Amino acid sequence: MKTRIYSAAMAVTLGSGALFAGALPAAAQRNRSSSSERNYRIATYALGGLTAYGLVKKKGTLAVVGAAGTYLAHRKWKGEVEDRHRRTGRRR
Repeated sequence: MKTRIYSAAMAVTLGSGALFAGALPAAAQRNRSSSSERNYRIATYALGGLTAYGLVKKKGTLAVVGAAGTYLAHRKWKGEVEDRHRRTGRRR
């Protein structure tokens, strides 16, 4: 019974992620950001999901690799945003 509850929770989590994955390209087109900025943003969210999965499944190595990847992708994403603001003359 306990396994079914966990399986259902994981199915709902993965299913909701699949619903939002279709919305990402439409939002990216409205944003008109560079493709590398969009890719780093998607990588940040995907690696954050990998980290959460590793934590839920108690797989420490997977969680650490996901957390490191999330950090690096987020840092690169914010760097791309700062570069875009510098090019367009916008300030935060």
